[in-house]
Amino acid sequence: RLIIDGETISAIDLSSPDKDKSMGTGTFQLDLSKELKVLDATGVVLPGKREKTYLGIYEVDGDTLKWCVDNRAKERPTAFRTFSGKYLLILKRQK
Repeated sequence: RLIIDGETISAIDLSSPDKDKSMGTGTFQLDLSKELKVLDATGVVLPGKREKTYLGIYEVDGDTLKWCVDNRAKERPTAFRTFSGKYLLILKRQK
């Protein structure tokens, strides 16, 4: 589960035995000036690990967020698909 609040993003592992294991917290920045909207998240890593910036693109359609991110932090994705270290997350808002 991802929790996005203001400029903070937190990840929670719901598959862990205690159902709420923190995977880390960080911040994110949006850039709406580009053709593909940019969402870069920094610090969203396991607690105790060094900060990392995930370069990404996003799209919002109603309550659905599509976020494609480079897990290796080398280059920003240019399409919404999973390949070569890039991961596509499709998230639904929980009401």
